[in-house]
Amino acid sequence: MNRSETEYWLNDFMPAELSVHPAGGVHIGIAEFSGQAIACTTNFARVDTGLQVEGEGTPTDVRSELFTVIDGSAVPAVRVLGTAVDVLRKNASVLPAEPGTMLPDLAHRSGILEDQFGFDSGITILHGLLVPPFMWGGPVPQFTEAAGDVHGEGVTPGAGRLTVMLQLIMLTNEERERVMREGMSRFLSEVQAEQIPVHNWRR
Repeated sequence: MNRSETEYWLNDFMPAELSVHPAGGVHIGIAEFSGQAIACTTNFARVDTGLQVEGEGTPTDVRSELFTVIDGSAVPAVRVLGTAVDVLRKNASVLPAEPGTMLPDLAHRSGILEDQFGFDSGITILHGLLVPPFMWGGPVPQFTEAAGDVHGEGVTPGAGRLTVMLQLIMLTNEERERVMREGMSRFLSEVQAEQIPVHNWRR
């Protein structure tokens, strides 16, 4: 898919229509709903981080569009997401865009820990973690293109493409240590049970 096709696909399942803006080397869509905001890439799928569907006769690249959700203003979410894209793109050969990938110090790198005047912003989350999306409460949205039908940027000759949604959640130091110690699955089970308010970046 090219960017306009991706935006059409995304708007089919987002909670509100995306308003898309360029952000560095990527385009990010923003939607606000029920006191929350979502920031979502619309052309990150052009970035190849080396993932393919296993067991396929014809190679099929696995690409993703990233999104994150925050309580309140979308501004910190856009900055964090743009920084995550930059980190993944620059380290594509060693850092796959897949569930379980940790992005340490993402908040500091994106500059959201201070406001525009240099004062503490009140944001307490520090690290990024890529996880399977849970906001839809069902199957993860995905789009398949057969070999020969893939178009847009970053096409691998002779390969198909599977584009999936990938969620970025932000963790405190203590939460990151817990994920490293106990694994991602147990932590996410509590997130989905609404015991950990991951959309509150000032928790």
